[in-house]
Amino acid sequence: MSENKFTVDKIFVDENGVIFYTESKNVLLNNGLVDKEYRRMSLAPSTNVEHYPKEILDVVNKTWTEEIFTKYKQSLSKANTNE
Repeated sequence: MSENKFTVDKIFVDENGVIFYTESKNVLLNNGLVDKEYRRMSLAPSTNVEHYPKEILDVVNKTWTEEIFTKYKQSLSKANTNE
């Protein structure tokens, strides 16, 4: 039997509201750990998050305010004018 489910490990939100998080997955065989897989993810404000884990949705609901959307859009505008 193997386990193929990722779980959220760490969550960080930057000053522009971008959510960074890591997930891990234990691969088990006959109740013993065979391998561990990690992946890093990021979500910008306004990303469709309806299918993300509850831990991520909780952070989105607390942090993605109108003020954050405005700051994020301003940071994109700044980045585009610096190119």
